[in-house]
Amino acid sequence: MDLHLRDKKAIILAGTKGIGFAIAEQLADEGARVAIGSRNLGNIHKAERILMTKGEVIGFQVDLSGDFINELEWVFEKLKGLDILVVNCGGPAKGTFEQVNDEQWQEGIDSTLFSAIRAIRWASEKMKKNKTGGRILVVTSMSAKQPIPDLVISNVIRSGLTSMTKTLSRELGPYNIAINNILPGYVETDRLKTLSDKPEIKEEWLNRTALKRFADPSELGRVGAFLCSDAASYITGTDILVDGGAVTSSR
Repeated sequence: MDLHLRDKKAIILAGTKGIGFAIAEQLADEGARVAIGSRNLGNIHKAERILMTKGEVIGFQVDLSGDFINELEWVFEKLKGLDILVVNCGGPAKGTFEQVNDEQWQEGIDSTLFSAIRAIRWASEKMKKNKTGGRILVVTSMSAKQPIPDLVISNVIRSGLTSMTKTLSRELGPYNIAINNILPGYVETDRLKTLSDKPEIKEEWLNRTALKRFADPSELGRVGAFLCSDAASYITGTDILVDGGAVTSSR
């Protein structure tokens, strides 16, 4: 299927590894012009080398825990516009409610929740000026639907992100800006490897899925690119689970 993404201008935050990179790669395969952000220059250069074989790519260094609007403005000028924003970031600290402290809560809120608020506020104002509107995709987690043990900070923030996206779909809809959440399950990323550092944890998580395997990031990339395209033009304010059947609740 041609997703009609050729020459679309896309910014992918935390776009050099894992799910973010998989979405960036799929957008590039579809002909989009992509800008990928990361704090790590080494990761930026590595991802750039791969994506340059597919089309135009801009790498930029950004710290999502602070004020990064100047960096986004620089990318906007380089791309000469904005059609797609993918909000993605690393997960907050691991731990139960009793184990995590105020500092870890604040770090999680700044890097995961407020990074999304700042980026979406900025991007939506740019997209309102587009005749064709725009697409915003927020990468959250299946924990927004079914909390994951020992990830209390992530569970709380991911639920808040999905609620914000639902709210914004009503506010941005009149401008033809669609905004959705993609809710990954267990995906073969560096974070998953860190969290499932014990064989028994990995086995437990595998058994929670209906497909009895972890996802490859490319499987998330294909769904993400679809949600950023005109093929999904009548989808907004929605949570799209890509979890291999791990979530058992129907809510």
